[in-house]
Amino acid sequence: MGPITSLAYVLTLEDPQRFSSSREVGPYLGLVPKQEDSGDSQPQLGISKTGDRMLRRLLYLEQSVTFDSMHGRAGFLTSPLHVLPTKQRTGAQKSKRNVQREDNIMKKQRGWIVACAALLCVMSVGLAYGGDKVKMKGLITTRTGETLTVKTNTGNVTVVLDDDTKVQQPKGIGLRKKDMSAAVLIPGLKVSVEGTGDADSKVTAKTITFDSGDLQLAETIQAGLNPTQQQQATNMANISANKQGIAANQEDTAANKVQIASNQEKISANQEQISTNQQDIAETTKRFSELSEYDTREPLSNHQF
Repeated sequence: MGPITSLAYVLTLEDPQRFSSSREVGPYLGLVPKQEDSGDSQPQLGISKTGDRMLRRLLYLEQSVTFDSMHGRAGFLTSPLHVLPTKQRTGAQKSKRNVQREDNIMKKQRGWIVACAALLCVMSVGLAYGGDKVKMKGLITTRTGETLTVKTNTGNVTVVLDDDTKVQQPKGIGLRKKDMSAAVLIPGLKVSVEGTGDADSKVTAKTITFDSGDLQLAETIQAGLNPTQQQQATNMANISANKQGIAANQEDTAANKVQIASNQEKISANQEQISTNQQDIAETTKRFSELSEYDTREPLSNHQF
Protein backbone atom coordinates (compact mmCIF):
# COMPACT_ATOMS: atom_id res chain seq x y z
CA MET A 1 0.00 0.00 0.00
CA GLY A 2 1.38 3.37 -1.04
CA PRO A 3 1.79 6.41 1.23
CA ILE A 4 -1.15 8.32 -0.28
CA THR A 5 -3.56 5.42 0.21
CA SER A 6 -2.23 4.84 3.72
CA LEU A 7 -2.73 8.50 4.64
CA ALA A 8 -6.25 8.53 3.21
CA TYR A 9 -7.05 5.34 5.12
CA VAL A 10 -5.87 6.80 8.45
CA LEU A 11 -7.62 10.15 7.93
CA THR A 12 -10.90 8.47 6.99
CA LEU A 13 -11.05 5.92 9.81
CA GLU A 14 -9.71 8.39 12.43
CA ASP A 15 -10.07 6.45 15.71
CA PRO A 16 -9.71 2.67 15.06
CA GLN A 17 -11.02 1.87 18.55
CA ARG A 18 -14.58 2.61 17.46
CA PHE A 19 -14.53 -0.60 15.40
CA SER A 20 -14.95 -3.68 17.57
CA SER A 21 -13.62 -5.89 14.75
CA SER A 22 -11.73 -5.43 11.50
CA ARG A 23 -14.73 -6.94 9.72
CA GLU A 24 -16.66 -3.74 10.42
CA VAL A 25 -14.29 -1.64 8.30
CA GLY A 26 -15.51 -3.20 5.03
CA PRO A 27 -19.19 -2.24 5.52
CA TYR A 28 -18.10 1.20 6.76
CA LEU A 29 -16.30 1.83 3.45
CA GLY A 30 -19.04 0.24 1.32
CA LEU A 31 -16.95 -2.73 0.18
CA VAL A 32 -19.49 -5.47 0.98
CA PRO A 33 -22.28 -6.70 -1.33
CA LYS A 34 -25.75 -5.26 -0.96
CA GLN A 35 -28.50 -7.56 0.28
CA GLU A 36 -31.93 -7.84 -1.30
CA ASP A 37 -33.42 -11.21 -0.39
CA SER A 38 -36.87 -12.18 -1.57
CA GLY A 39 -38.12 -15.57 -0.42
CA ASP A 40 -35.70 -18.19 -1.65
CA SER A 41 -34.10 -15.74 -4.06
CA GLN A 42 -30.74 -14.28 -3.07
CA PRO A 43 -29.47 -12.38 -6.11
CA GLN A 44 -25.79 -11.51 -6.42
CA LEU A 45 -25.59 -7.72 -6.07
CA GLY A 46 -22.75 -5.27 -6.29
CA ILE A 47 -21.04 -3.55 -3.38
CA SER A 48 -23.05 -1.03 -1.36
CA LYS A 49 -20.67 1.89 -2.16
CA THR A 50 -21.46 3.64 1.12
CA GLY A 51 -18.87 5.67 2.98
CA ASP A 52 -15.91 7.54 1.53
CA ARG A 53 -15.75 7.20 -2.25
CA MET A 54 -12.17 8.39 -2.65
CA LEU A 55 -10.73 5.83 -0.21
CA ARG A 56 -12.81 3.07 -1.78
CA ARG A 57 -11.40 3.96 -5.21
CA LEU A 58 -7.82 4.05 -3.90
CA LEU A 59 -8.21 0.64 -2.25
CA TYR A 60 -9.68 -0.78 -5.45
CA LEU A 61 -6.73 0.48 -7.48
CA GLU A 62 -4.28 -0.91 -4.91
CA GLN A 63 -5.99 -4.31 -5.13
CA SER A 64 -5.94 -4.23 -8.93
CA VAL A 65 -2.22 -3.48 -9.03
CA THR A 66 -1.46 -6.19 -6.47
CA PHE A 67 -3.57 -8.73 -8.38
CA ASP A 68 -1.88 -7.95 -11.70
CA SER A 69 1.60 -8.11 -10.20
CA MET A 70 0.88 -11.47 -8.55
CA HIS A 71 -0.29 -12.93 -11.87
CA GLY A 72 2.65 -11.56 -13.81
CA ARG A 73 0.73 -9.08 -15.90
CA ALA A 74 2.93 -6.48 -17.49
CA GLY A 75 2.17 -2.84 -18.03
CA PHE A 76 0.92 -1.86 -14.55
CA LEU A 77 2.21 1.42 -13.13
CA THR A 78 3.98 2.08 -9.85
CA SER A 79 3.13 5.77 -9.47
CA PRO A 80 2.15 7.15 -6.02
CA LEU A 81 -1.49 6.62 -6.82
CA HIS A 82 -0.92 3.31 -8.70
CA VAL A 83 -3.31 4.42 -11.41
CA LEU A 84 -3.59 1.83 -14.14
CA PRO A 85 -3.85 2.82 -17.79
CA THR A 86 -7.38 2.93 -19.08
CA LYS A 87 -6.85 -0.05 -21.41
CA GLN A 88 -5.85 -2.32 -18.52
CA ARG A 89 -8.83 -1.55 -16.30
CA THR A 90 -11.04 -4.49 -15.52
CA GLY A 91 -14.70 -4.56 -16.36
CA ALA A 92 -16.48 -2.98 -19.30
CA GLN A 93 -14.71 -0.37 -21.40
CA LYS A 94 -15.72 3.15 -20.45
CA SER A 95 -16.26 6.00 -22.75
CA LYS A 96 -13.60 8.61 -23.24
CA ARG A 97 -15.71 11.23 -21.47
CA ASN A 98 -16.13 9.09 -18.36
CA VAL A 99 -12.43 8.31 -18.29
CA GLN A 100 -11.55 12.01 -18.53
CA ARG A 101 -14.01 12.84 -15.76
CA GLU A 102 -12.56 10.18 -13.46
CA ASP A 103 -9.04 11.40 -14.17
CA ASN A 104 -10.07 14.93 -13.20
CA ILE A 105 -11.65 13.64 -9.98
CA MET A 106 -8.53 11.69 -9.13
CA LYS A 107 -6.36 14.76 -9.71
CA LYS A 108 -8.53 16.84 -7.38
CA GLN A 109 -8.53 14.13 -4.75
CA ARG A 110 -4.79 13.68 -5.04
CA GLY A 111 -4.29 17.40 -4.54
CA TRP A 112 -6.53 17.34 -1.47
CA ILE A 113 -4.59 14.44 0.06
CA VAL A 114 -1.23 16.08 -0.63
CA ALA A 115 -2.48 19.28 1.00
CA CYS A 116 -3.61 17.36 4.08
CA ALA A 117 -0.28 15.58 4.29
CA ALA A 118 1.58 18.88 4.03
CA LEU A 119 -0.62 20.40 6.73
CA LEU A 120 0.06 17.48 9.07
CA CYS A 121 3.79 17.76 8.45
CA VAL A 122 3.76 21.48 9.19
CA MET A 123 1.82 20.93 12.42
CA SER A 124 4.17 18.15 13.53
CA VAL A 125 7.27 20.20 12.79
CA GLY A 126 5.80 23.22 14.56
CA LEU A 127 5.13 21.24 17.73
CA ALA A 128 8.23 19.06 17.68
CA TYR A 129 10.97 21.50 16.70
CA GLY A 130 9.46 24.81 17.76
CA GLY A 131 10.05 28.29 16.45
CA ASP A 132 6.76 28.35 14.50
CA LYS A 133 3.43 29.83 15.40
CA VAL A 134 0.98 27.37 16.87
CA LYS A 135 -2.81 27.59 17.02
CA MET A 136 -4.86 25.03 18.86
CA LYS A 137 -8.02 24.45 20.81
CA GLY A 138 -8.42 22.24 23.83
CA LEU A 139 -9.48 21.75 27.43
CA ILE A 140 -7.36 22.70 30.43
CA THR A 141 -6.90 19.57 32.52
CA THR A 142 -4.34 20.69 35.09
CA ARG A 143 -2.56 23.87 36.13
CA THR A 144 0.64 24.21 38.13
CA GLY A 145 1.64 27.83 38.62
CA GLU A 146 2.14 29.33 35.17
CA THR A 147 2.07 25.99 33.37
CA LEU A 148 -1.10 24.54 31.85
CA THR A 149 -1.80 21.10 30.47
CA VAL A 150 -4.24 21.39 27.56
CA LYS A 151 -5.92 18.30 26.14
CA THR A 152 -6.33 18.52 22.35
CA ASN A 153 -7.52 16.11 19.69
CA THR A 154 -3.92 14.99 19.12
CA GLY A 155 -2.95 14.64 22.78
CA ASN A 156 -1.84 16.70 25.77
CA VAL A 157 0.17 19.89 25.16
CA THR A 158 2.07 21.87 27.79
CA VAL A 159 1.28 25.60 27.61
CA VAL A 160 3.49 28.10 29.43
CA LEU A 161 2.30 31.57 30.48
CA ASP A 162 4.63 34.56 30.61
CA ASP A 163 4.35 38.29 31.25
CA ASP A 164 3.33 38.95 27.63
CA THR A 165 0.51 36.40 27.56
CA LYS A 166 -2.89 38.00 26.98
CA VAL A 167 -6.01 36.33 28.34
CA GLN A 168 -9.08 37.58 26.53
CA GLN A 169 -12.80 36.96 26.35
CA PRO A 170 -14.94 37.94 23.34
CA LYS A 171 -17.16 40.89 24.16
CA GLY A 172 -20.43 41.33 22.34
CA ILE A 173 -20.70 40.82 18.59
CA GLY A 174 -17.64 41.56 16.53
CA LEU A 175 -13.90 41.55 17.13
CA ARG A 176 -13.92 43.29 20.50
CA LYS A 177 -12.33 41.35 23.34
CA LYS A 178 -12.15 41.93 27.06
CA ASP A 179 -8.83 41.45 28.85
CA MET A 180 -9.06 39.00 31.74
CA SER A 181 -6.77 37.88 34.52
CA ALA A 182 -4.77 34.71 34.08
CA ALA A 183 -6.38 33.48 37.30
CA VAL A 184 -9.50 32.50 35.34
CA LEU A 185 -7.56 29.79 33.50
CA ILE A 186 -8.80 26.92 35.63
CA PRO A 187 -9.09 23.19 34.90
CA GLY A 188 -12.20 22.36 32.89
CA LEU A 189 -12.07 25.53 30.76
CA LYS A 190 -12.14 25.27 26.97
CA VAL A 191 -9.57 27.63 25.44
CA SER A 192 -8.06 28.68 22.14
CA VAL A 193 -4.30 29.16 22.32
CA GLU A 194 -1.99 31.05 19.99
CA GLY A 195 1.71 31.00 20.67
CA THR A 196 5.14 29.71 19.73
CA GLY A 197 6.39 26.15 20.07
CA ASP A 198 9.84 25.23 21.33
CA ALA A 199 12.16 22.24 21.02
CA ASP A 200 10.63 20.57 24.09
CA SER A 201 7.14 20.43 22.52
CA LYS A 202 5.98 23.24 24.81
CA VAL A 203 3.95 26.20 23.65
CA THR A 204 4.57 29.68 25.03
CA ALA A 205 1.15 31.31 24.85
CA LYS A 206 0.79 34.72 23.27
CA THR A 207 -3.00 34.94 23.50
CA ILE A 208 -5.56 32.69 25.17
CA THR A 209 -9.25 33.23 24.49
CA PHE A 210 -12.36 31.57 25.89
CA ASP A 211 -16.13 32.02 25.98
CA SER A 212 -18.02 33.26 29.02
CA GLY A 213 -20.30 30.21 28.93
CA ASP A 214 -17.30 27.87 29.09
CA LEU A 215 -15.91 29.85 32.03
CA GLN A 216 -19.19 29.56 33.94
CA LEU A 217 -19.27 25.83 33.28
CA ALA A 218 -15.67 25.42 34.49
CA GLU A 219 -16.41 27.46 37.63
CA THR A 220 -19.46 25.32 38.31
CA ILE A 221 -17.37 22.19 37.97
CA GLN A 222 -14.72 23.60 40.31
CA ALA A 223 -17.40 24.66 42.81
CA GLY A 224 -18.61 21.08 42.89
CA LEU A 225 -15.08 19.70 43.16
CA ASN A 226 -13.90 21.96 46.02
CA PRO A 227 -16.19 20.42 48.71
CA THR A 228 -15.23 17.01 47.43
CA GLN A 229 -11.54 17.88 47.66
CA GLN A 230 -12.00 19.30 51.15
CA GLN A 231 -13.85 16.18 52.23
CA GLN A 232 -11.13 14.09 50.68
CA ALA A 233 -8.49 16.05 52.62
CA THR A 234 -10.49 15.56 55.84
CA ASN A 235 -10.80 11.85 55.13
CA MET A 236 -7.08 11.60 54.50
CA ALA A 237 -6.37 13.39 57.81
CA ASN A 238 -8.73 11.01 59.62
CA ILE A 239 -7.09 8.03 57.97
CA SER A 240 -3.67 9.32 59.05
CA ALA A 241 -4.89 9.80 62.63
CA ASN A 242 -6.41 6.32 62.60
CA LYS A 243 -3.14 4.87 61.37
CA GLN A 244 -1.30 6.59 64.22
CA GLY A 245 -3.88 5.26 66.70
CA ILE A 246 -3.53 1.77 65.28
CA ALA A 247 0.26 2.01 65.57
CA ALA A 248 -0.04 3.15 69.22
CA ASN A 249 -2.45 0.31 69.94
CA GLN A 250 -0.07 -2.15 68.35
CA GLU A 251 2.75 -0.83 70.56
CA ASP A 252 0.52 -1.16 73.66
CA THR A 253 -0.44 -4.67 72.59
CA ALA A 254 3.22 -5.59 72.19
CA ALA A 255 4.01 -4.16 75.66
CA ASN A 256 1.07 -6.08 77.13
CA LYS A 257 2.35 -9.27 75.54
CA VAL A 258 5.75 -8.69 77.11
CA GLN A 259 4.12 -8.05 80.52
CA ILE A 260 1.98 -11.14 80.15
CA ALA A 261 5.05 -13.21 79.35
CA SER A 262 6.82 -11.79 82.44
CA ASN A 263 3.78 -12.56 84.59
CA GLN A 264 3.66 -16.07 83.24
CA GLU A 265 7.32 -16.55 84.16
CA LYS A 266 6.60 -15.26 87.69
CA ILE A 267 3.58 -17.56 87.99
CA SER A 268 5.73 -20.49 86.88
CA ALA A 269 8.36 -19.59 89.50
CA ASN A 270 5.66 -19.27 92.16
CA GLN A 271 4.25 -22.64 91.18
CA GLU A 272 7.70 -24.18 91.58
CA GLN A 273 8.07 -22.50 95.01
CA ILE A 274 4.65 -23.73 96.05
CA SER A 275 5.56 -27.23 94.94
CA THR A 276 8.77 -27.05 96.99
CA ASN A 277 6.90 -25.75 100.04
CA GLN A 278 4.36 -28.51 99.71
CA GLN A 279 7.15 -31.09 99.67
CA ASP A 280 8.71 -29.54 102.81
CA ILE A 281 5.36 -29.56 104.57
CA ALA A 282 4.82 -33.17 103.65
CA GLU A 283 8.23 -34.17 104.99
CA THR A 284 7.66 -32.24 108.24
CA THR A 285 4.26 -33.77 108.69
CA LYS A 286 5.72 -37.20 108.12
CA ARG A 287 8.43 -36.60 110.71
CA PHE A 288 5.92 -35.53 113.38
CA SER A 289 3.75 -38.50 112.65
CA GLU A 290 6.74 -40.82 113.20
CA LEU A 291 7.61 -39.18 116.55
CA SER A 292 4.04 -39.58 117.83
CA GLU A 293 4.40 -43.35 117.69
CA TYR A 294 6.95 -43.33 120.62
CA ASP A 295 6.27 -42.36 124.24
CA THR A 296 8.81 -39.81 125.22
CA ARG A 297 8.08 -40.07 129.00
CA GLU A 298 9.46 -42.86 131.18
CA PRO A 299 7.01 -44.54 133.65
CA LEU A 300 7.28 -43.43 137.29
CA SER A 301 8.06 -46.06 140.02
CA ASN A 302 6.68 -46.06 143.62
CA HIS A 303 10.02 -45.82 145.27
CA GLN A 304 10.67 -42.47 143.80
CA PHE A 305 8.06 -40.88 146.11
